[in-house]
Amino acid sequence: MAPRKNITVVLASASPRRKDLLARLAITPTIIPANIDEKELPGETSIELVQRLASEKASHVYAQLAEHDKTLVIGADTIVDLDGQVLGKPTDANHAEEMLFALQGRSHTVYSGVAICYQQQTFAAYAETKVTMRSATRNELRNYVALGESFDKAGACCAQGFGGLWIDHFEGSYQNVLGLPLQTLDTLCHTVGLPLLSLTDATNVNDFEAEIS
Repeated sequence: MAPRKNITVVLASASPRRKDLLARLAITPTIIPANIDEKELPGETSIELVQRLASEKASHVYAQLAEHDKTLVIGADTIVDLDGQVLGKPTDANHAEEMLFALQGRSHTVYSGVAICYQQQTFAAYAETKVTMRSATRNELRNYVALGESFDKAGACCAQGFGGLWIDHFEGSYQNVLGLPLQTLDTLCHTVGLPLLSLTDATNVNDFEAEIS
């Protein structure tokens, strides 16, 4: 295992899924959610949108920090694109149900923008995954929404939860569907000489290996 560099990793997101994905690599980030306007700009494509928002989130948090030289800030944004229509997080139960109903029996694309800020530089990239849903009844969807796992998910479907019951198949990164494609993030981190492996806490890795052995 490569030694951990003296770098503070900051995640500009309150998403527990993104934090957990980093934790799988024994990376424990400082959580500082970015409070920015996430509205889509006129004429903006889904790819442009997620990369811009990821960059703005990372830059916004980076600008707040007193120490920059040894800090890497990670920003991310995930949306669902259904035939060119952007589906973000639902505003209420009815909105969630309508989103899910629109996705039934069809394919949609999940886009995640990922950005890093390090030593006054910002780099961004994106990943996409095609997801095909099977059909469900209105009553099933209503009961699912009542479980409460839809409300902080783009497209109102929690792929790693009960929502995964309606996913027929997907093409591309599953981590992208969860909100943080680690392969894309690692590629970005390589551009600044900080591959994810170098940010791993070896102590946490040893604890994890002991737990599963």
